[in-house]
Amino acid sequence: GAAVVDADLFIIDDGAGGTNRKVTASRLKTYAGGAATIGALTDVTMDATNFVDSILIQTNSDGSAGTTGTLSSASNNVGIGKDVFKTLTSGNENAVIGTACGAALTSGVGNVFMGLSAGGAVTTGSYNVYIGRGAGDGHDAESDNIGIGKDGVCLPALTSGDWNVCYGSNAGESVTTGGNNVFLGGNAGNSITTGSRNIMIGYNVNASGNSGEYQIGIGDSFNLDGDNDFS
Repeated sequence: GAAVVDADLFIIDDGAGGTNRKVTASRLKTYAGGAATIGALTDVTMDATNFVDSILIQTNSDGSAGTTGTLSSASNNVGIGKDVFKTLTSGNENAVIGTACGAALTSGVGNVFMGLSAGGAVTTGSYNVYIGRGAGDGHDAESDNIGIGKDGVCLPALTSGDWNVCYGSNAGESVTTGGNNVFLGGNAGNSITTGSRNIMIGYNVNASGNSGEYQIGIGDSFNLDGDNDFS
């Protein structure tokens, strides 16, 4: 038969009193309800007060609005996943997807976290990109770092270093306060702790020591000779 349209009639028991009456399909549709927009869903926080141009979907909210910190001018944020943004206050322009991603974020700006617990401990750090299960999970106030890999294998010891780029298993694994480094490859630059402004590309390519600076190494399994060295 033909499809049901708004003008079609249904017979219902009026107030369960035994008297039948007719009702249009359009009224049944209104009664059944349902959100007309995604922002109207009870478990979605979208474009709210002090959360302008932002959206939060916490998968563990059980139908309620997501939990955050006391919001104050947070804007342009996108968060999807369990415990995402649960402490957010004034952070802006963050994009976070994955369980416990950005769970400790408060005022950090411009971060991109993707993967289980990626950037999970970052609080005030800004402009970081952490992609992969546990990537950057041990960092808090560090900024402008890029780490790609699982289980915090990139820059796991970082405490205050900024402007580092890391990709590869155990790359830069000992860096604590070093900054402006580029490590690409398994174990690349893994002897550096406080050294800065180094470029290590290739498996097990390392600086001359843990505080080495201005060293560039490209290849496979060797150590540079000293600062300002290239090989």
